[in-house]
Amino acid sequence: MAEDLSKTHVSQKQKDAEHLAQFGYKQELLREMGGFSNFAISFSIISILTGLISMFGYGISLVGGAAYWTWVVVAFFQLFNAMAMGEIASSFPLAGGIYQWARHLGNAHWGWWVGWINLMAWWAVTVAIDFSLGTLLAGSGWFGLQMTTPTIVTITLIIMTIHMVMNIFGIKLVAWFNDFSVWVHMIGTIMLLTLLLWWGKAHPFSYILSTTTPTGDIGGLASPGFWVAFLPAILMSAWTLTAFDASADVSEETEDPQHHVPWGMVIAVVASFIFGSFVLFGLILALPEMDQIPKIMETTSLATYIIQKVMGSTWGLIMLAIIALAQFACGLSSMTVYQRVIFSLARDGNLPFSSRLKAVNKNGAPYMATIVGTICMAVLTIWASVLSTVTSIATLGFYFGYFIVIIIAVRAKLKGKWTELGPWNLGKHGIWIAVVAILWNLYISIAVVLPPNFITFKIFAGIMVALTIYYFTYMRGKLQLQHELLSADELEKLERAAKLAAGKTRGPSA
Repeated sequence: MAEDLSKTHVSQKQKDAEHLAQFGYKQELLREMGGFSNFAISFSIISILTGLISMFGYGISLVGGAAYWTWVVVAFFQLFNAMAMGEIASSFPLAGGIYQWARHLGNAHWGWWVGWINLMAWWAVTVAIDFSLGTLLAGSGWFGLQMTTPTIVTITLIIMTIHMVMNIFGIKLVAWFNDFSVWVHMIGTIMLLTLLLWWGKAHPFSYILSTTTPTGDIGGLASPGFWVAFLPAILMSAWTLTAFDASADVSEETEDPQHHVPWGMVIAVVASFIFGSFVLFGLILALPEMDQIPKIMETTSLATYIIQKVMGSTWGLIMLAIIALAQFACGLSSMTVYQRVIFSLARDGNLPFSSRLKAVNKNGAPYMATIVGTICMAVLTIWASVLSTVTSIATLGFYFGYFIVIIIAVRAKLKGKWTELGPWNLGKHGIWIAVVAILWNLYISIAVVLPPNFITFKIFAGIMVALTIYYFTYMRGKLQLQHELLSADELEKLERAAKLAAGKTRGPSA
């Protein structure tokens, strides 16, 4: 029986490698992740104990206890995103995720632009995650640490170095740690909710409808003032409940990715919503008086303050240790995906020094992409003290990339370019689900650059100008050659499919 299971296991890996070869790539990365590990990497990157703990004060400052409803709205629409992208991932299970989708459903030019936007998002979000952990550790008071910028930056750089070394050792170690972190997140959120409700409940459950903020009441859920504040408050949840396309970025390291990757994304969104609700209920119902919050946030994060005040030294220390471990896993997973995007772009010659960046070591890890990517993260860490700006840049990069690639997918469907859907597909519902996802992504892309985050637009625009110059001076001709090669390959596939369909229509000869 064990021998039969082993043969099935090997045959699935072989089938995955053969399917990968149809796209012109050989199996270089180590394919060792199962369905749970694929889900785990997205769940760990969403990391409710990272994003919500870090950004909780931001949402509360804008809309009070009603910040919970940003979580409900974002989760609902992110399901449309997960389904629309899951359908694409089932057809194109390639490392690099949305870069590869835009490249195959659009062309090499679109792939390059989407790839760079996605790379920028992963670069920014990975720095923001590690900086958030650095802030948590510095603000905890452990080891006599003080919450100063030099201390936070130093801790962040140490965390990045550890993540880099773990990623160089390969996907097995990363996958094991991510599997473990799923249970850390789940147990940690249940513990947090239970202890906060037991010891720290200061408000009734109806407080999640409260619109009282540190600056006063903004007028109730139906007032124009609330909705003006709700728009930027969505960033608290929009940044947290994103990046689940991480499952797609490790497609070439996942067994049976055509099934496991789409489900990994969808289940990660659903599970994160459920456990994230636990976190928000506990924290909101234990909020201190609103007029105390600005002073609290000068020295530590609001969530950290609540946990330490309510739980005391012993349980507070245990809870913060669980949160720190969850945030460490989140940063580790994010760096893993960030390096896969670098590897995928470099493999197609779309980055400077691509021949070196695509190198893979004996552990099946893109080690040069990991080292260079970490150095780039260290540079950005200098500016990461403005955490909301860095998270806004990451959020804009993710949602704008999703916006573009889903439009490309819908266009490919309508024009008949994408007719062979993967085994995980939405059938006749695919178009309208994709349209909802497109509108949602456009909305968030606008929301994250409105005041007080307009600086995000300026930085993003500056990056796009630099990319435009690079594109027209160096990449355009090179990408045109890639486009012609891709078009020839697609034409050959269509001809083979047409011959196969014609053979089936005629049936066996007499």
